[in-house]
Amino acid sequence: PPTSADAPNAPPRYEVRRILKAYIDAEWLATLDERLEAYLAHARSLEQTDLPLAGAPATPEQNIAAESQLFPDHADTGLTDRD
Repeated sequence: PPTSADAPNAPPRYEVRRILKAYIDAEWLATLDERLEAYLAHARSLEQTDLPLAGAPATPEQNIAAESQLFPDHADTGLTDRD
């Protein structure tokens, strides 16, 4: 298969390394342990509940509250699920 991006019918090529370097910085790495601990605590709390994971759906407000605990640095984009 052709490896050149200029070749006809060549699959698109992405600069993954450059994209990751732009996303993962020192601050992101510094908070990684905290986020992993939060994910682990959340998973453990799900294991300890008697409710099945496929129980009654949560309200949007409950989803937002849960996500804000897991992703405290997540910026609100103002987009809805339909966007």
